[in-house]
Amino acid sequence: AGRRKSKANKLAKKRLAKAKKHLDESGKVAFYEEISTALFGYFADKFNLEVAELSQEKIISLLDSNGHAIEVQLSVKSILEETEMARFAPDSSINPAILFEKAVELIQNVES
Repeated sequence: AGRRKSKANKLAKKRLAKAKKHLDESGKVAFYEEISTALFGYFADKFNLEVAELSQEKIISLLDSNGHAIEVQLSVKSILEETEMARFAPDSSINPAILFEKAVELIQNVES
């Protein structure tokens, strides 16, 4: 469990790098899927849970119980909602570059 927690950030960075590659190659659907996978995988590793056990609400609840600021919780909600919206409504007005930056910033905030 300790090893999984300690590697959560490293694995998330790898997944985000893969997402960035998809974005650079104009693979927007793959980009949004990878962002979602990166975040859910990160929180699963961070809280030592299976990805299947996680939902947006559960992540926010775990962050709250671990004393993370409300801004972090709102950021998680916003990013996951934008990712889902972009995945299932491809004509959305979500800027993928900004979403990527938000995801990177979110992980940095949770780590600190």
